[in-house]
Amino acid sequence: LVTGKDSEKDEELTKMFDVFEMTEGLDPALIPEETLLQYMARMGTPSRVLDMADAVIANDYGAEMSQIGLKETAHEQREWKHGEDYLVLDGCTLSE
Repeated sequence: LVTGKDSEKDEELTKMFDVFEMTEGLDPALIPEETLLQYMARMGTPSRVLDMADAVIANDYGAEMSQIGLKETAHEQREWKHGEDYLVLDGCTLSE
């Protein structure tokens, strides 16, 4: 286990998050029929962090990356409007 700040220093974890964030800019007409897992592997996400990615994605999407389409992910990423502070508790967010 590593802290959030320490994880930001890990190049492989950074690559995984960067690859995922790139889905927002994908053109739906050009997205191949593939799963999010296939996309992450094709884009060079290190195998060491694919399980971490699967856990993070499953937490947000309720499914493993092998069960989530790349087109659906790109659509959700484009439409998401609330940033990381989307869970509000009595005037504060979970990130506070």
